[in-house]
Amino acid sequence: MPKKKIIRFTDIEKGKIYKLYTEHTIPKKELATTYNCSLSIIKNLIENYNSPLLHLRLHAKKNGIVEPVSYANEKWKQLIYPTRTKYEVSTLGRVRSYYPNPEIPVINRGILQAGFLFLDYYNTEQKRRIKLPFHIIVADHFLIKKTPEQNRVLHLDYKKANNRISNLRWGTDEQLYAHNNKNPAIKLARDKSNAGRTLGAKLSLVQVERIRKLINDPNRKITKQRIAAMYGITPMTLYRIQSGQIWGTKGNHQPYQKKIVVRLDSNILQAIKKKLSKEDAIQSGIAKEFGVSTSVINRIKQGKTYKD
Repeated sequence: MPKKKIIRFTDIEKGKIYKLYTEHTIPKKELATTYNCSLSIIKNLIENYNSPLLHLRLHAKKNGIVEPVSYANEKWKQLIYPTRTKYEVSTLGRVRSYYPNPEIPVINRGILQAGFLFLDYYNTEQKRRIKLPFHIIVADHFLIKKTPEQNRVLHLDYKKANNRISNLRWGTDEQLYAHNNKNPAIKLARDKSNAGRTLGAKLSLVQVERIRKLINDPNRKITKQRIAAMYGITPMTLYRIQSGQIWGTKGNHQPYQKKIVVRLDSNILQAIKKKLSKEDAIQSGIAKEFGVSTSVINRIKQGKTYKD
């Protein structure tokens, strides 16, 4: 099995992709197709580009400066989790480790997944490696929970890679849900989705009666999906009409009933096989005579069912 090609964008390409998404509103899927990469790469690139730390690194790189292990007014605390290596977290949302030299700190840039930065470390109590999000680490060390129910961390500017303490806040599940509903990106995606939908078709009672007649026709050959398309409604709306959830009190609604599975006894089965043995046997006629489908008759003839 061939290995997947590793995509590595230059800083210029990253900036161009970010600009296409933010200023020209090119969808992420289209960008992934254009640049021949996965959708997750584009999502991570955009989220990472929203991080203030990235711009600090780009500025340092542009001026030939090595990223400092500490900025002015950046405060550090040692991680409270049990680890083999000494780690520290800062108010700017950065993490640094003292490995391999226990006296010299090294910036840990983390692992980017789904837009979030994760620290991969070995937990000595659980005796296994754990991936912990940077925003959780920052909140655990610098923010205070007001209530025990606050087990979620909110990004106030909705940028997952911006883990400064000024951008984070503890919240409950309900607060996180309400906060995310106000996310401009989610609102924009929701508006685009709604704009692409056709307006809900308002059916007349006459149309509903026609739909019911088509659905309940025992000799129906047209699919339900096709019926829904004919009247400009969704298959779910068709099902709701059939089940009576909508229009159930109007017109000639017939309660939806599932087909009864007929179990053939030995006498009927022998009679069917006897008729099938005749040269002029017509399967559709036999099916109608015994109240079963033609597929059942065909399966009996081929020995796929009722073999005994």
